[in-house]
Amino acid sequence: MKLKRLISAAAAAVLSISSMSAVSVFAEESSGDTLSDGVLTYEYVDGGISVKSCEPTVTSVKINEIVNGYSVISIDKSAFKECTKLESVSIPKTVKTIGDYAFMSCTGLMKVEIDPEAEIESIPTGAFYNCQYLMDITLPESLTYIGYSAFDSCSSLTEIDIPDSVDSIDAFAFKDCYCLKSLELPDSLNALGSGVFMNCYSVEEITLDEKNEAYTVEDNILYTADKTTLYTAAAGGVSKNVVIPDTVASISEYAFSGCLSMETVTISKAVTVIPEGAFNYCSGLTDIVIPEGVTEIGNYAFSNCENLKTVSLASTLKKINPGAFWKDSSIESVTFPEGITEIGSGAFLDCSALENVSVPKSVEKIGEYALGFNSKSDGSGADKNGNFKMSVYSDSAAEKYAKSNGLEYDAIDFSLKKAAFIIICSGLVILAVVIAVVVMRKGKKAPIQEKESEKAEESIEFEDGYESILDEGTADNDTDKG
Repeated sequence: MKLKRLISAAAAAVLSISSMSAVSVFAEESSGDTLSDGVLTYEYVDGGISVKSCEPTVTSVKINEIVNGYSVISIDKSAFKECTKLESVSIPKTVKTIGDYAFMSCTGLMKVEIDPEAEIESIPTGAFYNCQYLMDITLPESLTYIGYSAFDSCSSLTEIDIPDSVDSIDAFAFKDCYCLKSLELPDSLNALGSGVFMNCYSVEEITLDEKNEAYTVEDNILYTADKTTLYTAAAGGVSKNVVIPDTVASISEYAFSGCLSMETVTISKAVTVIPEGAFNYCSGLTDIVIPEGVTEIGNYAFSNCENLKTVSLASTLKKINPGAFWKDSSIESVTFPEGITEIGSGAFLDCSALENVSVPKSVEKIGEYALGFNSKSDGSGADKNGNFKMSVYSDSAAEKYAKSNGLEYDAIDFSLKKAAFIIICSGLVILAVVIAVVVMRKGKKAPIQEKESEKAEESIEFEDGYESILDEGTADNDTDKG
């Protein structure tokens, strides 16, 4: 180490660095195993040297292959993070690994040159996250993995050539790359995360290498080869009327996110869960039918569908997760099926046109701001929708929600009891009238029966007298004969 310090000190004496200079071949040791050349800070690692950090004011960096006689083999985690002045960077062939978030939020970065001979196998998590002006980057042929949110929010990126060597792309890798126009997926690709191309509004076409055996593309929608899983759709190239084949049992999260032109979608009958964000920001949707068999609607599944007016929920539905219909400001009515048990927080937040809902007794849990609220403009919470009213059952979760939030409501079972009471009372009145009529009729028949009884008695007396005369006559005759 003493020798290295002497070499570094000697080199530092003759070193000059401009604000736009490349990294020097020599760097001065500042403390322990840390080196600095005034632009970049390095550290000794097993097998060579790693770039540790960058001066925040630098605008262009060329990382040299050798520093102080050691190969630069890696770029540390967050090494260039938030170097907002940085516009370009050149990475040598000696670099083998790039750390997580290495260039995160380098908002001025426009160009990244990676030596084609570099043996970099991974662009890791968040490596170029929020590099808003990144337009030019060439990935090496050694690359096999593109990590979680690796190019997330690179909103100026119009194209990217994914090498044939890449076999895995993790979730949200190209999320919010608004200007990306096309996707060419290699033959080696066999693993895709969710939301890989979420909100890539400008993508008009998805093409797949004909040798790829894992996936298939139809109508700009990417499926597994057997069409049992739907992964993603080209937001700018999907049909206005989408029919998901009944072979599809699973839809990937955020699969149709940002498909602004899609107006209708028929969901496969084999699907049991509508996943998180599956149809969010589909502002062209006007109505949706959740097919029978679906038991759960995921977080933000239909959020920000501002023109969605009618929602038909399956009778099999059990759970609506948080934010499922958030900011669907045109929804006018929703009928919750009997058997649903949970309505998550903010599920219908900012559904300002929704003014009346009836909540079944089966609902056991209603989350905060789930029904009857609109967000405050400053984001500090939510206000009640003054026109909103709930119909609930007494002592139910819905009644407790309405009471605790000061929402207007009426009790469904009270109305039923009232109706039953009215029916019973009406029945009793009718019965009383019938009895009264019967009694009155009997009262009118009584005098007639008495008169008939008197006549009958007179007739009996007459007949008795007549019979006695006959008897007397018969007796006299008998006497005369004697």
